[in-house]
Amino acid sequence: LGAGPMAGADGGEEDVAVVRAALQRAVTRARRVDGEGWFQRPVGAAEAPDYDEHVRLRSDIRTVTRRLAAGKYDRLPQAFLRDLLLISGNALVYNPAGHPVASAAANLAA
Repeated sequence: LGAGPMAGADGGEEDVAVVRAALQRAVTRARRVDGEGWFQRPVGAAEAPDYDEHVRLRSDIRTVTRRLAAGKYDRLPQAFLRDLLLISGNALVYNPAGHPVASAAANLAA
């Protein structure tokens, strides 16, 4: 979002709209980068039964999109960044280096 003062800091409606638009662009980019769809929804127990043994905080693009639409990030865009980084970080923790999901996670974080 830039190095200057964060939009939304003074609470103005226009600032909130600017922040939300920027975050929406980031979600759109994440969806585009995730061509295989691995990060679109929460990891299920059927596909990774031991996932919670490795990952403490979960995140996925659908959850981030819902939080964004609900205004959860309007005043705290840092939480958006945390949630987005969790998606790739969790995938890198759970999947071994060289695995297609780990490679996709590295692209997502770039």
